[in-house]
Amino acid sequence: MVQRIDSEYLTTWLEDDIVYGVCKRNLEINLEIAKLMVADRILVSNSKTRPALIDISGVVAIDTKARKFLASEQSIRYINAGAIIVNGIIPKYLGNIYLTLDRPPIPAKIFNNKDAALAWLEKYKTF
Repeated sequence: MVQRIDSEYLTTWLEDDIVYGVCKRNLEINLEIAKLMVADRILVSNSKTRPALIDISGVVAIDTKARKFLASEQSIRYINAGAIIVNGIIPKYLGNIYLTLDRPPIPAKIFNNKDAALAWLEKYKTF
């Protein structure tokens, strides 16, 4: 079982039945990077459906293909809800575009605060 993956794009780990991801600073996400990030998340989740919390505060850009992929059925496999942490104008803008235009097929919400995000994700935990 993989406990933690620290790639050049994202640090991913499993804690208290939630998959966490923290994007690296000044990250520009393209389709290739998005696919690597999803692969890491699936490894850490042990192919079990769980809620996910991702901090995109370090993201400065995401291209359209990557954004669409991240909202696809293929990408959200093994996720039943997603909390997106933002800290800053650019990440908040990118998160809102993702939720508004791409409409992921799972409950997803943007937060400025990790504690509020975790409280929201509690109802999506499956034991």
